[in-house]
Amino acid sequence: MMREILVSIDLSSKRVRIAIATIALLNLCMLVGMRLFMNYYRNLASWEEASPLKYFYTQFNFATENVVASWYSSMLLLLVSVMAVLCLVADEKRCQSRHERRLSRGWLLIALL
Repeated sequence: MMREILVSIDLSSKRVRIAIATIALLNLCMLVGMRLFMNYYRNLASWEEASPLKYFYTQFNFATENVVASWYSSMLLLLVSVMAVLCLVADEKRCQSRHERRLSRGWLLIALL
């Protein structure tokens, strides 16, 4: 026996604007941090003699692993995948014909990618 799972998300225009503004602000912070790292790294004479500030700037280097920038990038991809699954659920509820339901499975492909 299968139970129907109800997905209810409050997508008021205010919440959508806040979500978009938050993601845009986080993206801007990552870009500014990357630029600060690039400027700092280019002006270094020696990495070993650099100030401890180098460890903060390194967190925004997208070219390395195990830093905040890589984690943030991964979380954005995860968010896209989760939203694609929610679109699949919503699209299957909306579809009336069998052919439309088959086409809505494209959201699953996007989520898996």
